[in-house]
Amino acid sequence: MKISRVKAINFKGIKNIDAVLKKGVNLVTGANGAGKSSFKDSIIATLCGKQYTPDVPVRVGKNKAEVEVKMGDYTVKGTFTKDKRVIEVLSEKGAIVPKPQEFLNTVIGKLTFDPMKFYLLSSKEQAETLRLLVGLSVDDIEKRYREVQAERANINSNKTLINQQIADIEFEPGTPDEEVSLTELTEKLQVAMKFNNDVENQKRNQQKKEADIREIERKIEELTEELKTVQSFKIVGFDDELKDIGIIQTEIAALETTNKNVRAKQKKAELQKAVDLKTNEYTELGRILKALDKTKAERIAAIEMPVEGLSLTSENVMFGELPLKQVNTGEQIKISVAIAMSMNPKLKTVFVKANDLDEDNLKLLEDFIVEKGYQGLIELADTSGEVGIVIHDGIIKEKE
Repeated sequence: MKISRVKAINFKGIKNIDAVLKKGVNLVTGANGAGKSSFKDSIIATLCGKQYTPDVPVRVGKNKAEVEVKMGDYTVKGTFTKDKRVIEVLSEKGAIVPKPQEFLNTVIGKLTFDPMKFYLLSSKEQAETLRLLVGLSVDDIEKRYREVQAERANINSNKTLINQQIADIEFEPGTPDEEVSLTELTEKLQVAMKFNNDVENQKRNQQKKEADIREIERKIEELTEELKTVQSFKIVGFDDELKDIGIIQTEIAALETTNKNVRAKQKKAELQKAVDLKTNEYTELGRILKALDKTKAERIAAIEMPVEGLSLTSENVMFGELPLKQVNTGEQIKISVAIAMSMNPKLKTVFVKANDLDEDNLKLLEDFIVEKGYQGLIELADTSGEVGIVIHDGIIKEKE
């Protein structure tokens, strides 16, 4: 099915146009502002749905616009006012087709897809456009990917900060794992001091007894037996050597230093555990990113591409092993037009705005459209008045 005739009255910049279209390539030419785009828009607004109707479809100063598009065995009539669009579809025998827009939606693809506009897009914009065309959405995956990346970056930042804290902590070699109790050392000191005090008391008692013995010896020599008994008396129950409390006092003095080292050692161990935890979290998030990449790749691979050999990455439309932008210009044009064709398998018509093409590439485009059996409506800025359907000031200009 192809478009054979278009009539348009008072649509945007059009005054009155009645154009008979060829089955192959139709060049629509004229100066800028002559009404070329209005001609294309009148067809799209009539066939493709309300969302493609311009905000102001009616020519300034007029109340109503009318468009009639003949395609195959059907005639589509569109009536446009400031705030209303009415579509009617008639069969070849004049029968009214019920639910006209539903019918058109089954016939019309994406006439709004301009292959030359697609050709001029950046690689990333091409990828985004193609994703929309084939109905591929990876927004959920990309959103989650960004969230995980942000979380991963935050973990790495925290890990760096903790490692810096670890580097700033110092303690003496041989520091114990647990703090030494001041209470235990204090009790040890008290026991030692009590022991030493008891020894001193015992020594004083001993000295007194020995003095008493010497006195008795001087006074009572005759009491030999008694003297022997006194001389045999020996104090037992304590050591002769005193405990060295200085060692304990030194230990107490060094206690705070030791415990400070212990606290530093414990803090460092605690921070190292935190680093290890962050490392594990970072690694796990890396695994999640890889899984998201895989899911995204699988989802993209499952989509049927409009042209054989096309594929998608996050940043590029690929053709074979190369990004589309690296394929030669002629192939890029063919591929872009082939995508447009795939969008319209029933109405075999493609719209192309070809102002950016040189003569060679324009010829390549025309030949490709004919080769594929499609109809082309090619909009071209040309002021010679001799090429194609010439539009001037909203009407078709007769060639001289």
